[in-house]
Amino acid sequence: MAKTAIEVAELLYLAILVLLILTGNSLVILAFHLGSRRLRTYTNYFVVNLAVCDLMVGILSVPLWMYVRIDASAHSNPAFSKAFLASDILFGCGSILSLTSISIERMVAVKYPARHFNLTHKPVVIAIIIIWSLASLFAGLSILGRSREFTTTIFVLSFICPALVILFSYLIIFLVARKTVATTSSKIIKEVRVAKMVFIIIGLFLLCWLPFFIMNMLYFYCFDWCANIPYWLLIVTKILHYSNSMMNVIVYAICSPDFRNAFKTLLRRKSKRARTESRVTLRPFRSRTLTNDISCGAEETNITTCNGSPFRAKSGSFYIERRRAGSAVSARIRTHSDFNGKMSHSTDSVDKVHLTSATPV
Repeated sequence: MAKTAIEVAELLYLAILVLLILTGNSLVILAFHLGSRRLRTYTNYFVVNLAVCDLMVGILSVPLWMYVRIDASAHSNPAFSKAFLASDILFGCGSILSLTSISIERMVAVKYPARHFNLTHKPVVIAIIIIWSLASLFAGLSILGRSREFTTTIFVLSFICPALVILFSYLIIFLVARKTVATTSSKIIKEVRVAKMVFIIIGLFLLCWLPFFIMNMLYFYCFDWCANIPYWLLIVTKILHYSNSMMNVIVYAICSPDFRNAFKTLLRRKSKRARTESRVTLRPFRSRTLTNDISCGAEETNITTCNGSPFRAKSGSFYIERRRAGSAVSARIRTHSDFNGKMSHSTDSVDKVHLTSATPV
């Protein structure tokens, strides 16, 4: 079935979105594990959990949606439809419950700094386990069937209730922040600054997901009116909530100096490694001279090493000269003392290949 230009553009956007989601959220996870210890805060444990949910959206949910957009008959397969719906609910609920946990943690850090300072990792780990347990429960129930009652329950438990908790938490943070202006406690100011970043993340989440939830509720409660809703609007709400999975990384890079520095370090390290692997270098060596002639019968191959025995060196530099000498050929393996890393020009050389040995044999 031929695709229109808009459908092709949509698929292209989704393909780019998958790459951005995978790259960005992988950076967040790597930054947490490999970056500065300053990143290993209680907030960032939930941030990494959120990144895992977003990463799975890029691995499963968006590709499945792309398949639906390519093959409209995919929904006629009950197994595919249930798997697609379950993955959407699992990672969507995981995301909003992670954001809810972050809001509560930020509220405790700002309102009760002493209690937050004495907090251990155990409550954080328990909270993450509860997040995935609830998300898995909602996703599992979706396999049993989708009805008006089920959709309403999911909407209330996975969106309305978390949104109310988030709003209450940030109301407390706002009230404490107003008093902080007078006290200018550096610790509280830092916690409020982190809370502002989280507030932006939550705002983007609600902005991207609310239209999708509204469309789902309209579908079940006023189906006749929904028949008049343009189909492209339904598609836009779906794409919008998937796009949220790559927005958080941008917020971290802009609002969090620690994450920003960790991202730069990771990218710089990867770039440096790529340049090192692709660069061919020759270094001066002092070595013994070893000559070995081998008759080959077709062409003369001269292999010159620069570090003595290639079987003992940590790294070796050598070049190959090939000379044609009629039908007879000898191959000589030799090393130079005081090799200066430059190949001399030979008048009878047909071709020279410069190589660098990276590891010993």
